[in-house]
Amino acid sequence: MICIYEANTTSWYGNGLCILQPSSCTVSEIAGGDFNLTLVHPITEDLRWKELQEERIIKAPVPAYKPLEDDGTVIVPAEQATEQCFRIYSVNVDTASHEVTVEARHISYDFMGNMCGTTLSIEEIAAMLGYSNHSNFYKAFKEYYGKTPREYMH
Repeated sequence: MICIYEANTTSWYGNGLCILQPSSCTVSEIAGGDFNLTLVHPITEDLRWKELQEERIIKAPVPAYKPLEDDGTVIVPAEQATEQCFRIYSVNVDTASHEVTVEARHISYDFMGNMCGTTLSIEEIAAMLGYSNHSNFYKAFKEYYGKTPREYMH
């Protein structure tokens, strides 16, 4: 299920503003690089597409990966996908094709710029990002940025 939330939302439980019905949703993640979402939504009479506005947040399932002993990765089954949040930075309405294309960055980018000034604990940030266990956030953060969240903040 893919949902959209107001830009200032800090709790992404429930369905937010609405459940989206995109024709496609692609998440790309490059280790140590970008973590982006591209969503294409039809322009429909129910007007859900109008909720797709810059700065709003999309919550979408993202395939989970588990490491192998030889340092490779394998995608786990779709039912084990985790839901992650992405902030919309670009919305393109194409009336000719009757589609809206949205580009969004992982919500963690919000915290990277503001982590040093936040009063939130790292555990609270991990929970807000959708991690059920803060140690998984620590591991993912260190793998992505080369530092632990605490090292990054100091």
